[in-house]
Amino acid sequence: MKRARPILIWAVVLAVCLAASVLNLRVSLNRKAAALDRAFVSQSGDLGPGVHLDRVDEYSAYLVKLGLKYDLPQTAAVEEARQTLAQAGDNRARYQAFAALRQAAQTLAEALPQAALSPRDLGYVEKYGALLTTEAERCVYTAQDYNRQVEAYQKLLSAFPAGLLRRLAGVREIEVFG
Repeated sequence: MKRARPILIWAVVLAVCLAASVLNLRVSLNRKAAALDRAFVSQSGDLGPGVHLDRVDEYSAYLVKLGLKYDLPQTAAVEEARQTLAQAGDNRARYQAFAALRQAAQTLAEALPQAALSPRDLGYVEKYGALLTTEAERCVYTAQDYNRQVEAYQKLLSAFPAGLLRRLAGVREIEVFG
């Protein structure tokens, strides 16, 4: 009976240490995951890929209005891509929807000047087409930095001790944007 007591005390001490390690790991990794969520919107004082993605969607909406006004068939593809983007849940689906929207909006922007546009509408097409291209390029560029941060986080999750304890800690995985 006397021998069982020290073993029981050591078992309790080990259980408390394990629980503390899991709790500390959970807090630490969840902070890193929250920082990645913020990085999708803003990175080091600059806009992240999420903001540029929203702007691509916004500028394509202006092109859709013009496409509807001049009854262009390319408008339907842009509307469908915008709807797909709005319904996309994870980063991989959002990136695929972004790529489809980018392509469809650029096709519409190229088709609009061939319609009989008023000079004012032609100016809008040039303006929003250029803004769309710029924001799409910025989205791709900032996504590269965001993806490097996500890959570092995923590497951390696979390293010891996080690799062993992450299921106990309830740490969530984050996907790259692309």
